[in-house]
Amino acid sequence: MSINSNLVAKVTPHRIYSIDLHSSLHNSPLVAAGDKWGHVGLWNVIPEKSSANDGVCLFKPHVSPVNCVKFSDYDQSTLFSSSYDGTVRRCDVNKQQFELVYSTPDEDDIQHMYLSEVDMNRVCVASTDSCIAYIDSRTSSVRSFDTQSGKLKCVSHHPIEKHYFITASVKGHVDLWDERYLAKSRSYLARLPHKKGVLSAFFSPTSGEKILSCSAGDEIKVYNSTDMTNIETESSFYHNNFTGRWLSNFRASWHPSREDCFLIGSMKHPRQIDLIGCDGKLLHTFHDNGDLLQSVTSLNAFHPSLPFMAGGNSSGRVFVFMAQMDCL
Repeated sequence: MSINSNLVAKVTPHRIYSIDLHSSLHNSPLVAAGDKWGHVGLWNVIPEKSSANDGVCLFKPHVSPVNCVKFSDYDQSTLFSSSYDGTVRRCDVNKQQFELVYSTPDEDDIQHMYLSEVDMNRVCVASTDSCIAYIDSRTSSVRSFDTQSGKLKCVSHHPIEKHYFITASVKGHVDLWDERYLAKSRSYLARLPHKKGVLSAFFSPTSGEKILSCSAGDEIKVYNSTDMTNIETESSFYHNNFTGRWLSNFRASWHPSREDCFLIGSMKHPRQIDLIGCDGKLLHTFHDNGDLLQSVTSLNAFHPSLPFMAGGNSSGRVFVFMAQMDCL
C-alpha cells in the first residue's frame, strides 16, 4: 500500500480524537473523523470530479472533543459519535443529518465518553464517571450501571457473546463484565492489571478470543480470552505511548478481519504507522519516502475488507495508504 498527495486531506479543523472507515466495497472509501472542538468530518477519498472541498463534508454536532466515531455494523447509512459534552449522536450519512440519541444529565461532570455498538438496536457508552449506559436507539430508554472502576476510557463488546464486555480504566486495569449480572451484582468477572492508566482495550474482531490493550505505561498487552473464567496474558511488550500534551492518545486497533496483528501510532522518526503482530514483532511500517507523512498519526484504522488504511493527526489531516483496487 502506498500514499500520494491525493490521499491526504484536511478533514477536520482541529486535532483528531477519533477515526473510522466505512465498510462499503463498491463506493469510494469513506473516512469519518472527530476533532477537539466537536466537528465531525466525512471524507470521500476518491471524490467525483464535480465534488467541492476535495470530497470533505464538515459538521459540528458536538461542542467538545469527539472521542469516538463509529459506522454502524448493522446499517451502512448510520454513523455514531460520542463526545466529552456528554452526548451520543447518530448521523444519517445519506441525508447528512445528526440526531441526539443520548445525553447525560447537565450536572454530571463528563470528561470522556466512548461507545460500543451492541446490536442493531443498542449502543453502550462508557464515561469518566465510571458508569456504563445501555441505550436503546429505538426508544431512547437507558439502563445505567456504576462500575466503580474509576474513569473509563474505552468499552468493547465480545463480537459473538455480546453479554461480555470489557472496560479500560485510568486507574490501570481492564475489567471483564457480564451484562446479564449487572443488575444484581456490580462485580467484574476478571481484572487485568497494568502499570499505568489504560488508553484502550478491545476484543479481537472475529472470534473475541483475544484482548488487546494499550496503556500509558508504555506497554501493549495481548490476552487469551478463549476461556472467560481464566484469561491469561499471551504477550506483553514495550511500545512508546507517551504522546505528550499536544497529541491525542494512542489506541491500538485490531485489523478488522484478522486476529494476529494491529495498528498503532509511532513516535519514531521518520514518521510512521506501526503494524505489529500479537507477539510484539514489528511486521510493517506505513511511511512515505517524500514529505507527506511528517507528523504523528495517533488514531489509525483499517478498512474491514479492502487494502486501505487511514491515520489522523493533531492538525486535522488524514493520511491514507491504499493499494490499487478494481472497484474504485
